Amino acid sequence: MRSVSCLLALVALAILPFTVALADADITPQEFDGGWRTVNTTDPEIIKLAQFSVSEHNKEAKTKLVFERVVSGRSALLLGGTYYELIVKAKDESLPKASAASYKGILFYKYNPWKMILQVKTFRKIKD
Repeated sequence: MRSVSCLLALVALAILPFTVALADADITPQEFDGGWRTVNTTDPEIIKLAQFSVSEHNKEAKTKLVFERVVSGRSALLLGGTYYELIVKAKDESLPKASAASYKGILFYKYNPWKMILQVKTFRKIKD
């Protein structure tokens, strides 16, 4: 029984570097054969995530997009966190005749009692 315990401990030590490397890797659900689930576009938490993605994009790209609504979205659990892929409608207020356009944002959300991570991985304009 003791040899089995030692063997399990050695296996755990052997795979630990791989799991740490995977956790730090920038893997997205597109590279992961996992289950996407449709999100409720009227859920206040989903709306907050979408508004955050527009706000962060405005800061980084120096744009004046104004969030309108969440068109569609899906989520996938991966590496202890959740990826969200949200399609949002937003107006570009810097244009004279602002009309709403569609944008696709991918966010990563991970919550631990000691640290919360919320990152916008990508945010770009897409065809309607």
